[in-house]
Amino acid sequence: MEGIMKHPEENLRRQEDNEKKEGEREILLVEDEEAHAELIRRIFEESVDENGIKWKIKWVRDISGALRYLERRTPSLIIADYLLPDGNGLDIMRGAKSPDEMPAPLIIMTAYGSERLAVRSLKSGALDYVVKRLEDLENLPWTAKRALREWEHILNRKRAEEELRRKNKELEAFTKELEELVYVISHDLKSPLFSIKSLSQLILEDYSKNLDENTVKYLNLIRENAENMWYLIDILLEFMKVGYLDVRYEEVYVKELLEEIKSSIEGLIIKRNAEVKVICEARVKTSKFFLKTILTNLIVNGIIYNDKEHAIVEVRCEERPEEYLFSVRDNGKGIPAERLPEIFKLSHKLRRSRREEDELWKEKCEYVGSGIGLPQCKKMVERLGGKIWVESTVGEGSTFYFTLPKVK
Repeated sequence: MEGIMKHPEENLRRQEDNEKKEGEREILLVEDEEAHAELIRRIFEESVDENGIKWKIKWVRDISGALRYLERRTPSLIIADYLLPDGNGLDIMRGAKSPDEMPAPLIIMTAYGSERLAVRSLKSGALDYVVKRLEDLENLPWTAKRALREWEHILNRKRAEEELRRKNKELEAFTKELEELVYVISHDLKSPLFSIKSLSQLILEDYSKNLDENTVKYLNLIRENAENMWYLIDILLEFMKVGYLDVRYEEVYVKELLEEIKSSIEGLIIKRNAEVKVICEARVKTSKFFLKTILTNLIVNGIIYNDKEHAIVEVRCEERPEEYLFSVRDNGKGIPAERLPEIFKLSHKLRRSRREEDELWKEKCEYVGSGIGLPQCKKMVERLGGKIWVESTVGEGSTFYFTLPKVK
């Protein structure tokens, strides 16, 4: 039916244009038997409608005639016999995968009704199915109105879907522009900060003996604040980078991946007298880079923020019908309940002072980067289509959970 099936937006426009004449509905009747066509025409002409709807019948005998007509006009409704000289009424649907891709709603008629044919008609996109019995034909105006109501619901849903798609595209474009702007601005800010930090350090090294105590104090503050700003920009760039990374899916044997992670943080494990237990045999199709980053962050957190003499971190993976559930449990300090809603937020990390738990931050950054592990984990998990959350008891430890959907 090439040339007749239009883009959904074009169908909506043509439908509205052809119904500008208030109260009139045009029906394309595809029927090869003239007596049946005349009977149907009389039924519609004699029907009394409380809303003042008048029906205008355009009769053609075959599929070819219907297709030629549909090239020129869009009726309000199509009523087609199932058996026609050059095909069947469902052939009018050629090229349409759903009712909203049709130029108009379709009702199928047949002389011999069967449940199988009715199901086939409705699955093929027809809105209704009528047997050519007199009592059913006399109810055709009511059936037509019901089909038009359903069609209006379809059109409204299609309008809403088109509007939602448009808004989503606009939002995606705006988000991308904003991310690029933040990335560029953050990157460009580093140049003057480097000068501030270097020059203040140079003055302190070369001229501190000739400066009074307050001047030295202020220069140190300038240098420290420049270092803090540099650090915050690094955090921001690291976080924004996740949005630009390609997600490349591959099969990952989680146990082998965890052995790689343990090897990469062996120095931390030895220094902290830590033990990383792995209980997982799953093979997961996902981004190896994302999964490795997520697990590394959670394992290092479990070791760094641990007040026990022997830090233990246990990693599990459970396969479910639609997803994989990962858990990373530690025996550390735990997280107070009032802090739980904040720990995955970037703003929480940015508000922290660089001096707060300074040695812990330096140690963590040595293994996993900028120190924004949990916000980064959340962003990566969500990009992979999963969810992340935490359960914690102060004094006993925390368990971080995240899911990854199964990818075919």
